[in-house]
Amino acid sequence: MKKYRNNFKNISSAWIYILMIIIAAVAASLAVDNIKLSTDSLRYGLISQQILSGNGIRIPAIRLEDNYIPVSGAIPYLEQPPLLPILLALLGSVTPDSFFPAQLLNMVCHIVSTVFTFLIMVKLYDNKIIGLLTGTLVSFSYPMLKLTQNIISEPLFIALTVAAVYFLVLLRTSNQFQFGRLIVVASFFATASIMTRWAGVSLIGLFLVEFLILVKNKRPEAMKLSTYIAIAMPIVATIALFTRNYIISGTIRGINQPSPGRTYINAITGTIRMIFEQFQLGTYAIILIALLLTAFIILVLVRVNLRKESLKLFNSGLGSIIFFMLTYITLIIITMAEKQAQFEVRYVSPLVPFLFVCLILITVLIWKEIEFKAFSKLSLIGTTLSLSIIVSGNFYKTFVHIPDFSYKQEKVYSILNSCTFKWVKDNYDITRLITTNKPYHLSFFGGYSTIITPHSKFDWNIKVPVGMESLLPIRMNKIGSQVLVLFEPVEEPYDGSYLANLFVKRETDDTFTLAHKCADGAVYILRGYQPDTD
Repeated sequence: MKKYRNNFKNISSAWIYILMIIIAAVAASLAVDNIKLSTDSLRYGLISQQILSGNGIRIPAIRLEDNYIPVSGAIPYLEQPPLLPILLALLGSVTPDSFFPAQLLNMVCHIVSTVFTFLIMVKLYDNKIIGLLTGTLVSFSYPMLKLTQNIISEPLFIALTVAAVYFLVLLRTSNQFQFGRLIVVASFFATASIMTRWAGVSLIGLFLVEFLILVKNKRPEAMKLSTYIAIAMPIVATIALFTRNYIISGTIRGINQPSPGRTYINAITGTIRMIFEQFQLGTYAIILIALLLTAFIILVLVRVNLRKESLKLFNSGLGSIIFFMLTYITLIIITMAEKQAQFEVRYVSPLVPFLFVCLILITVLIWKEIEFKAFSKLSLIGTTLSLSIIVSGNFYKTFVHIPDFSYKQEKVYSILNSCTFKWVKDNYDITRLITTNKPYHLSFFGGYSTIITPHSKFDWNIKVPVGMESLLPIRMNKIGSQVLVLFEPVEEPYDGSYLANLFVKRETDDTFTLAHKCADGAVYILRGYQPDTD
């Protein structure tokens, strides 16, 4: 009879895992059904096409101000690590006719993020129902669904990061024989996250902490050896990426990115604001969370049992999660102060699963303390009510934004109906190198290699060079481009007065001959074109 009870228990546990996967898949399908394109999406799609065609990690878009000379119409891509476009290429690459590789990859990443969040919660609290609830909250949260709907690096990065943290959490209760395998697997996911986004280096600190714990506890040498290997893997990957960038560009980041001139105070407040803005919390929600945190802090200070329980959770893996969150936030603050021009909520999106884990843990611990004081019914009611508020608020935010998941980005696809685009397609084959203010659109939808004219609207670190009237023809000659295509809008504050005048006047001048004009653009031919063959 005992054997049958054990079998039933195992079957029940298996069904919870299957249910978690199904819930995550349903949520992901809602997001990827109408996958969206952004400039980053077009960029990753173009790189995946280059990889699939055998050109390597390259992109057919060259900044006008760079000194690169294209080979086969493309230059090395250095701005971000290459794992995402490599995976897209392995799945067939993203093209205007097929977004399936991105849809499949994003769905898998969403499921992986959800399942590992569920596993982390079960490991910390040992309650599969609470774990299922936490995983469901993460899966149907608006920040996660919004990311899954876009072809960007964040879904893959979050999946790899949550997986790495999960295996690091397992280390807290592992024996000597399990430790080596677990820390190497965690290192594998951490290394992959670094190969996806530079922010993955924030995970390296967790492995250094593990090493310090081993040294303090005088663990066997075999455990230290596996820790050395685990630390080395992400560090070697980071050094390899930086070395490649330095050899090609002369900078370890691959691009010369000027400082935004932002103070650290502004960077800190901006980062905190991003964390809240991604959830789009109202005033009442923020007040409730603040009250919950205040109550938890007070109870920890005055209740011995809650203090012991919290310390037990901290030592069993919650400490690794908190350390990662603090390290990641610190890295984002430094980046926003020193390098990044704009605040974007997606930069803090990897915190979403861990924030839900912490929120649920705090909620159940507070009411568990009340239960410990013999108020069991009040504890049950309070826990149920609190979790219901969190769940309903989370689902309400997602429900409000359901139209976003069926909205087609007409602006992105508008180039297909552009008379300028159609004229270019009719008159130039794809071997033509074209200078344009819409490089990624023209490359992705038209198949052309392009030269990017400076545009500062979305990145005010980009400056339109002084003397564009002389620089533009010189660079076009140097790189090998005879055709200048301007799509609307061309705005003087962002594109410079010279390009704005060319777009408005649409007439031949001393440098360019007007080849075509229509309502949404103009095409110019560089006069006296003599490409530099040196």
